[in-house]
Amino acid sequence: MPGVELLEMERIRQNSRCCGMGGGLKMGFPEIQALAAAERIKEAERTEAAAIVTPCPTCFLGLQTGAAKAESDISVRHLMELVNISVFGQ
Repeated sequence: MPGVELLEMERIRQNSRCCGMGGGLKMGFPEIQALAAAERIKEAERTEAAAIVTPCPTCFLGLQTGAAKAESDISVRHLMELVNISVFGQ
């Protein structure tokens, strides 16, 4: 997508951190999930990126929770939002 610079966080691939939404953690321990997602958001902020993008609908919700918990201004976007903008414009 023109005008988009992709940045990687420090912890990626097999070393990446989870947003905490998997395995029912949100249902059983919502505060732990929010803390895990907030840590992922803080990691994204260290890249100085304007947004964190995920293709996963549950991570999208989890990262939104994390951004709220961390009181972050970073935008949480689903990958399909960006595809839609790229194809159809804003």
